[in-house]
Amino acid sequence: MPPRNSEAAAEAVPSDAPSAPETPRASSSKLETVFRPGKTLRLVSSFLLLMAAGCGVPQQPPRDVHLEDVGPDRLPYAQFSNYPDAMQAGYVLFTQRCSKCHTPARPLNSRIASRELWSRYVTQMQRRAGSGITLEEARKIIDFLVYDSKVRKLDRPDEWRAHREALLEKLKREHPDIYELEYAGQEETLLTVR
Repeated sequence: MPPRNSEAAAEAVPSDAPSAPETPRASSSKLETVFRPGKTLRLVSSFLLLMAAGCGVPQQPPRDVHLEDVGPDRLPYAQFSNYPDAMQAGYVLFTQRCSKCHTPARPLNSRIASRELWSRYVTQMQRRAGSGITLEEARKIIDFLVYDSKVRKLDRPDEWRAHREALLEKLKREHPDIYELEYAGQEETLLTVR
């Protein structure tokens, strides 16, 4: 006859015997049947090791660098000084407001040229918390971006194309992972003005 008390039962089971699956106690939760102290530690440790190893999934670089970001973040003074006073004021406002969220290089080196697209993007930026862009300021920024796009992009298409090609080469050299992930194979599209 098997022993009746728990101490005697524990002594009767050999130490190298496989443990029986834990059965739920009437007062225990379902989690207690799944997570035993040793098993939980092994699960957590395994999870952390897999996360550290990347689970065998190739890691993608963060997309914190855009193609436009590798270009100049201000207009050359010689060019800026030839802009009409209203456009110079728009440029100053643009650099003050837009640099709160991103480098001025992003819009200055963008392939966008149309009033429609600039209006769409500036309106999106205006709606972001903390932008501080009023409706009047948005209008002035859009006017500047459209004017600047005409002067540097539309009126000088060959110079603009060469500029964009240089941006692509710089990105490829300085951030090859981002270039391959985001831009490779799209070069011709990235050189056109919209």
